[in-house]
Order: sequence, then C-alpha cells, then structure tokens
Amino acid sequence: MSAPRTAVLATAVTAVLLSALTACGGEESDGPERTYVALGDSYVAAVGITPLAETTCSRSTRNYAQQITAALADTPQAVRLDDQSCAGAPISSLTETTLRGAASVPAQLDALDDSTDLVTIGMGGNEGGIFSTLVTNCPELRASDPTGAPCREAQQTDAGDRLVIAARGVRAAMTTALARIHDLAPQARVFVVGYPEVAPARGVCPRRLPLAAGDVAYFHELTGLINDALAAAAKAAGDTFIDAAAATRGHDICSDDPWVNGQDDGPDGSWGYHPRLQEQQVVAGLILEELGVTATPAASPSPTTP
Repeated sequence: MSAPRTAVLATAVTAVLLSALTACGGEESDGPERTYVALGDSYVAAVGITPLAETTCSRSTRNYAQQITAALADTPQAVRLDDQSCAGAPISSLTETTLRGAASVPAQLDALDDSTDLVTIGMGGNEGGIFSTLVTNCPELRASDPTGAPCREAQQTDAGDRLVIAARGVRAAMTTALARIHDLAPQARVFVVGYPEVAPARGVCPRRLPLAAGDVAYFHELTGLINDALAAAAKAAGDTFIDAAAATRGHDICSDDPWVNGQDDGPDGSWGYHPRLQEQQVVAGLILEELGVTATPAASPSPTTP
C-alpha cells in the first residue's frame, strides 16, 4: 500500500472520530445490539497512549478498536465494544486466566457468544518470548559484535533457531484459536490483524533500536514470519487478514517518521517498542475500509518527534 493511501486512511479515521467519539464516550444507554470483541496483546491495546481506559492491561481509549467503534457509531453497523486486549498477552490468554501484577485477567474468549457480530484479533509476538527477547535480552549482546548478529547466534539450539521456531508455531496456535472463535461466535466477521513494520529490513539506528546490525534484520525477519503465520491462519479459516506491515512500510523505528517507538516512550504516551497513535489510525482505517465505511479526509494528526 502506498504512503498517500495510508495517509488518507489515517485522516479519514480522524474525520469520523471528530463526529463520533462523543456518541461512543462510554455513557450508559440502550446502545447498539451488535457486539464487537477486540482480542489481542499490547499492540492491540495500544499500551500507554493516553488517556487509558484502564490500567491492568494498559488499554488506550484511542486504540484501533475504540476508533472503529466510534467510526461505526452513526452507521447501521454500530457496535458495542468489549475490548479484551491486554499487555503481554500470549495466544494462551485467549483460553486461560492470566495474571497482570496482582490482578487476574479472565480468558479473552469468555467475551464471545453467539450474539457477537465482529471480532478482531492481533497477537503472536509473545509466543516463546519472541518480542521480549528481542527488546530486553538482545540489546545487551550488541557490544560483543556491533556489526554481526549476536542475538541470532544466541538463539541457536540443536533443534534450530528458537525464535524462528516460535514464530512459525504461531500459525498452528492461531488456527486453533480461530476455530474456537468461530465455534463461540458463529455469526461474527473476524479480522486477523498483523503487526506493523517494526524494524527495517536494512539499516540501523542504535540510539532508538540498540541492536547489532544483523539483529535489526533478524527483528524484521521474525516479525515477517509472525505476520506470514497469521495471514496463513486467517486464509485457512476464511477470515480477513489486515496487513499492517504493508500499510506502515517506511514508518519503522528507524525511519524519519516512525509510527512505532524505539526504546523510549512516544510523545503520545505510547510505550517503548510499541505503536504510536498514527499506526492505530491506519489499522482502524484498513478495517473500516473492509467494512465499507468511508469518510471525508481531514487534517493529518499533529506531527510527533521521533
């Protein structure tokens, strides 16, 4: 997808939100009968982007699920949102209760039933500690070989590359999850959302992404493998895959206009190594486009400092 088109999608969402956010402000009312359940991890929750909807899972009131709900408010597709996304959530959190600090977080799929009309799901980066290894352990290895790939080397086992195996395993786990989603919510339209372009395929930016040169490419490769796995699972289930990586290409951590943070938090409150508001707007726009919802483009969001 070209940069101009993604800009139109982002600004279109902004225009819709200006007129619809008040209607979806969370006040109790009869409300729409259609239900939208958002499932996923911190990239779905848009952790840290202020203001937060709640603090246990660090969900933002401006994540793409909230934006979609607001944009649909004055249309025949209006929905009531049940956002189950949570920071750090692995695919197992769909069916198992998990802990966030001292709080117990219910299984995400508990929110589904036969009245659910719309489901989005985005997760896979927490399988086998993929993302946490890349952003926590791997920076510590850079000094040993700044131009090499010491992190990749550290993941080699007798069975192969530990993180590559985990990334490829996302397909089977998501296939099982999607089957369960369709069992619980047989009427729902389901969107599987991929990860954005996080690390560049080439180039380095050690101040923002403190990895050895070869490990920046490794990060890019692993994110691509996860997205490939999600796309394959979605296709097999007959669901729609949202290619966030294609839509955010050129806006990785090392770019001149990053839509994903490096090691520092973003100016909108978004956590380090997590998406900024611009990325959430683009993902919302992609899903709204699939739903047939359009809007007149408005001014772009205010530019932020990388």
